[in-house]
Formats: sequence, C-alpha cells, structure tokens
Amino acid sequence: MLNFDQFERFNWKSNQEQYTQLSNFFNNSSQLEIRKIIDIILKYYGITFDETELSFLGSGTYGFAFLMKNPEIKDEIVLKITTDRDEYINALKIVNKNTKYIAYHYDARKVVGIEYESKVKNIKENYYVILLEKVKLLSKEILNDIDILSTFWRKNGRSSIDLVQYLNMNNFENITEEDAIKYLMDFDNIQKESHKFGVPLIDIHSENLGIKDNHLIWFDVGIGAIDEDDIEQEPININLK
Repeated sequence: MLNFDQFERFNWKSNQEQYTQLSNFFNNSSQLEIRKIIDIILKYYGITFDETELSFLGSGTYGFAFLMKNPEIKDEIVLKITTDRDEYINALKIVNKNTKYIAYHYDARKVVGIEYESKVKNIKENYYVILLEKVKLLSKEILNDIDILSTFWRKNGRSSIDLVQYLNMNNFENITEEDAIKYLMDFDNIQKESHKFGVPLIDIHSENLGIKDNHLIWFDVGIGAIDEDDIEQEPININLK
C-alpha cells in the first residue's frame, strides 16, 4: 500500500482544496482510502507506486487526471479517474487503435466495488479508469486564437483565401498564417478520424486540444456516446474492506 510520505507527492498540505475535491469525489473518503483506491488501480496494470512517479494533473467536471512516469514505460501516460460514462464508451472504441489526430488510448475500464454517490442527481454512478498518452499543450494565447479562427473558418465555408484576409485584417500575434491554416485543416482531420471510429465530435474545443508531431490532437472524447455493450472490458474490482 502507498505510504504517507509517497502520497505527499500530491502536496495535500499545500493545497487543501485539491484534497477536499478528491475526497468529495470519492464520497468523503479519507487519505488512507484514496491511497488504497489508487494503489489497487495501479496494481491492476502491474504497476507499483514505488516504481512510478505519480503527479496530479488537474480536475474537471467529472473527475481527476494524474500523470504517470515509469522507467519501464517509454511514454508519459495520463491516468484519468472519471464518472463520465460517455468518455468511457468513446474511449473503448479507440483503445489500441492507430489514431493520429485523437490521443492514443491504452485502456478503458469500469470500476466495480465502489460507486460515486451524486448528491446533485441523487443517484449512484460508476467510476471509470482511462489511460491515454500525454500530449503537449498549447499556450492559452494560441488556443484563444484557434477558437476565434475556427469560428470564422466554419462560418465562411472553410475558405483559405478568406482566412488569410481575416488574419491580415486582425491582430493575431500568437499564431502565424501558416500555422493557422494547418491547425484549421487539423480540425477537419480530427472530424474525419472521429467519424471513422464512431466517436461523436461534440466536446471539441481548444481546451481539449494539444499538439503532437506538429499537428493538433484531440485528447478528451467525452459527451455524446452511443452505448456499445459488446465492447465492455473486464472491470477493476476495488474492495476497501
């Protein structure tokens, strides 16, 4: 089991709000219980905490993300623990698939043995674990420019000529003309790839985009899933007793 000193890598003492959010996410669980949950998940994948550097990446509406670094693993891997069933279903469709414009997904699993007790919905929901590649994020300034330009791009029939004129008429200091055109073409490629794998392209915006091999990549596939029970994976069983 994780010892307290190791778990302090999450810096609970320096960020009490972070711990409170995570505790609430696990139904007011204690630090010991949270440590055990994460430990069981890591061990399911044959990873021990002693051999893995695990750091907190951030939180969202449906859960939390951690970054895993392991000497035996070539790439940095994001471990997401979420209650977003749509993201889980969509992730299942692309696990181990050769995606180029959607982040590579290593695995997606349902968690059994514990459930999230939603006080807002007054229902119990499943937790899900998703493993995907870590992608490089763009600056907020560039993401903001992409948002503005993508809106213009869609409203004006995806015309490169009109886009160049729009760029020249407005002050976009954070993005070059060449990159602007390339990134917006990447939007179309993301759409084609998501259609290929049956992943609804609904929750795509600049905050869900990163960059890899000099092109945009979509890394959050939540919202709008169509159930496909035939591709359900063996669950991760968590017993806190």
